[in-house]
Amino acid sequence: MHIKGLNRVCLAALVLIALMLVACSPVYQTQYQYIPPEDMRDRPCLNTCLSLKQTCRAEKDREHAECKARASDAYVTCMSMRTYAYSYGPRGEYYDRRCVSNCYCNRDLCSGPFYEECEDLYAECYRNCGGEVIPTQVCVRFCK
Repeated sequence: MHIKGLNRVCLAALVLIALMLVACSPVYQTQYQYIPPEDMRDRPCLNTCLSLKQTCRAEKDREHAECKARASDAYVTCMSMRTYAYSYGPRGEYYDRRCVSNCYCNRDLCSGPFYEECEDLYAECYRNCGGEVIPTQVCVRFCK
């Protein structure tokens, strides 16, 4: 029985170490170099690509704002549903309040907005217009 408990402790320690190593792994981001087409007649096509990218980014911004609004509403609703018990002293004076129901309200996190999809869309459009796109992986966090 004692050995099983020890094995669980060792396993938990190994999992914790693995998580710490993964958390500090380098984070890479794709950056693009754009080389325009040589034919000037293809330039209006590139403007269409830029418009697509801006529309996509605006949509991502809208989605992010909606997520934040929903998270805020959910938090306010949760907080309004809390139930408290009040304690009073021998002369009726209030001295303590504690939550007894619906006590844990979390603020949901809305990560983003993530524009990677928009960048990929723009790069594909740019290529379709005759331009060249050179992707490069760049370390942005936990770089050595």
